[in-house]
Amino acid sequence: MAKRVLVVDDEQNIVDILRFNLEREGYEVITAEDGIQGLAMARSSDPDLILLDINMPEMDGLETLRQIRMIHEYKDIPVIFLTAKTDPETEVECLKLGAADFIGKPFVPQVMRSRVARTLELEEFRRLAEKRAKRFESIASKDPMTGLWNRSYLTQKIELALAQGTTAAYMIVDVDHFKSVNDKLGHIVGDQVLNRLAHMMIEFFPDDSVGRLGGDEFVIFIENPPTIDELSERIRVFQTAVNEDLKEATNGIATLSIGVALAPQDGNTMDSLYDKADRALYVVKKEGRNNFRFYDSTLLSQKGGNDPPRAR
Repeated sequence: MAKRVLVVDDEQNIVDILRFNLEREGYEVITAEDGIQGLAMARSSDPDLILLDINMPEMDGLETLRQIRMIHEYKDIPVIFLTAKTDPETEVECLKLGAADFIGKPFVPQVMRSRVARTLELEEFRRLAEKRAKRFESIASKDPMTGLWNRSYLTQKIELALAQGTTAAYMIVDVDHFKSVNDKLGHIVGDQVLNRLAHMMIEFFPDDSVGRLGGDEFVIFIENPPTIDELSERIRVFQTAVNEDLKEATNGIATLSIGVALAPQDGNTMDSLYDKADRALYVVKKEGRNNFRFYDSTLLSQKGGNDPPRAR
């Protein structure tokens, strides 16, 4: 696909020369005769590069670029200034505004084409590098099996939200009898169970933070949750749906248990909320699994530091 170049200049003869030379190189050229029109064209045409004259009536090139940079999606678009001024002060001002380059008037067509080609090539490299960086960041922050956020990323995300005073619900989601699933049905089925649970967590909590802590232990973090009654109903619907799925996938072996802690009343850090939700989950397991429970202070006496690990 041809690269699109927006030329903003009030001198028609300059525009004609630029159009001729750029189109012969295969670029698509669109034009505007002043800064106001150029700003509108930038919004509507999504150019890959802007050639922008500095001296124009109504709105000069410097102000036009300031306005363009205020549009989030165009904050990185490369801009080459066209200018008859070659003094250092003008050059510095152009570069301060984030110009990729500048071309003095009158210009040599071959030099202009070379600068345009180089600027577009550098922009392509920048975008590829940014895309790779985001991909690597995504890989580093995701659980490789389920695609959910991993413990490290989830901890950072939750701690940041809590530091801002966000009210939240922190839910530990645990598969009951998961060891038996692996022992009786095999690890392939066990992995399938974890992936199906992960997909259902995303389906039922699409706007919330869901992640895998490890093994068969998952977290759902809901910022600004609804009332206790509304949240309980939401959990109940989710748990019922997952249990139906687990029943089919594991021949009735596995169910789901959930412990819930609330911020700020039960804690305002990841560790404190995990501890409270874990205590609530411990009681669910002790009482027969396949249920959910909110933490309350009476659970402190029901689980001590010397208690055995939760049964799976």
